[in-house]
Amino acid sequence: MYPLSFCIPTYNRSQLLAETLETILSQSSKVEIIVSDNCSLDGTQIFMEGLCKKYPQIRYYRWDSPVECGRNLLHTVELATGKYCWLMTDDDCLEPGAIGHVMELLQLYSEITGISVNVEGYDRYLKEKKKIRYSHSLQTSRLFQEEKECFQALGAWFGYWSAHIIDRAKWNVAKQKGGYESFLGYHHLYLFLSMLRTDPYWYFTVKKCVAYRADNESFSVDYGAYRRYEIDVIAYKKIGVEFFCQDKVVKHVRNTILHKYHFWQLVTLKCHFASVRILWKIFFLSFRHYSFFCSFWCKIVPLIITPAPLVLGMRWIYRRWFKHLR
Repeated sequence: MYPLSFCIPTYNRSQLLAETLETILSQSSKVEIIVSDNCSLDGTQIFMEGLCKKYPQIRYYRWDSPVECGRNLLHTVELATGKYCWLMTDDDCLEPGAIGHVMELLQLYSEITGISVNVEGYDRYLKEKKKIRYSHSLQTSRLFQEEKECFQALGAWFGYWSAHIIDRAKWNVAKQKGGYESFLGYHHLYLFLSMLRTDPYWYFTVKKCVAYRADNESFSVDYGAYRRYEIDVIAYKKIGVEFFCQDKVVKHVRNTILHKYHFWQLVTLKCHFASVRILWKIFFLSFRHYSFFCSFWCKIVPLIITPAPLVLGMRWIYRRWFKHLR
């Protein structure tokens, strides 16, 4: 058994996948790499079959027909044999020393349920560092031993696949309990909370272990802009309420998602001159689920009614004169 398996779902990203795998292989030959291909059409199969012949620690699976992207992620863990699994997207890469750091933590906290790592933001080519919006506010590493406290601090961060390493056995126990099946794209979030409910022992390391490509998200491509927004809104609400009822921790995490993600997602849509139809659909969806949040009235509503050219200009001013001050 490998101590650590990298679990990578992929679709039509052979060049980016090659970069991801290179950063793993260059750091360790003692970790397993699982790649589950969702019927790519860009030469991924030929590339991976050649790589498997060269590196015995790589296992490649290709679906006969396309499946939902969350299902593809689940399948990578099903194929893994490592004690721990690092969930990884096919376009992010590892920062230098990432595997060594995580392996040290796994030895230090041998019974840990999961580890969340920090990330470094880059442009989509990984050439220049880029300031990104973190959906957590932790400035130091921290060990969590209470599920509600962990969810409040990391709940919004749990949405980002590549930042988490989980105990495979505990994941499988949570998976057997079920309940996650209806949460498209967020199966992993439900399973994280199920694991924490049983064994709330989770570590966050402030070390930046993952190189994140900004503006290169496949989830939005898979579902479309509105559908992605809808999945985020509904999944976090339903999953949070299922585990914590109407506790204020759920509102805190949902407000973080609204403030840190949805607002800037809308900025991007406005700057790309999204149709009035899409914007109104987002408004009514947000009103149904966020009307009791101050951020909805103070940020979302004004943004939706502001003309797109003005939003584009304000974004340029922000990036040019103010973003570096963050």
